[in-house]
Amino acid sequence: MPNKKWIKVLLAIGIIFFLYIEVWGTYVAFRYEPFRKKLGDTVGYNTSSLKKDGYQYSVFKPHFLSFTGNLHITKLPYADNGQNDEIPVDIIIWPCGINDYKVGVGISGPITYYSEYSSHRVITDMVLDKDMNLLDDTPEKRALYEQNLDEIETLYHLAYEMWGILELE
Repeated sequence: MPNKKWIKVLLAIGIIFFLYIEVWGTYVAFRYEPFRKKLGDTVGYNTSSLKKDGYQYSVFKPHFLSFTGNLHITKLPYADNGQNDEIPVDIIIWPCGINDYKVGVGISGPITYYSEYSSHRVITDMVLDKDMNLLDDTPEKRALYEQNLDEIETLYHLAYEMWGILELE
C-alpha cells in the first residue's frame, strides 16, 4: 500500500495540473475567441480563417497547455499566368498581455504557384511593436521596412478593421 505522503504529493501535483489546465482554458477563451468570432462562420477547432477583399485573415489558437497563439494577415495571390512577381508582405500578431501585441512582418521573395500550393523564399522577418516601431533595427531591415511601409500600414489598418487592434494614430 502506498505511503500517505506519496498520495498527498500525487494529489497536490494533480490539483496543480488541473488548475493550470483551467487557467489555460480561461485564457484561450478570453483572449482568442473574440478574434475567432470576428471571422464569422469559418471558425475551426484550432485554426480559423477568412478570405475577404483579397486578403486572408487567420487566428491560430494556442496548442494545448501553451499560451502562444497568433493572428495572421496576408495578401492573397492573384496571377493569371501562374507567376506572381509582386513581393508579398504579411504580418503575424502575437497577443502579449491584455492590450499589447508583438508583430512579425514577413517579406517574401518571388513566388511560383502550383494550384493551391506555393513555394517561396522569405527575405526577412522583422519584429515591430503595436505602434509600428522596428524593434530589431539593422540597416538592411530598415531599408526593407521603408520600402514596404505602405503595405505594412495597410496590414495594420486591416488588423484594426477586423479585430480592433493595432490602431495607428
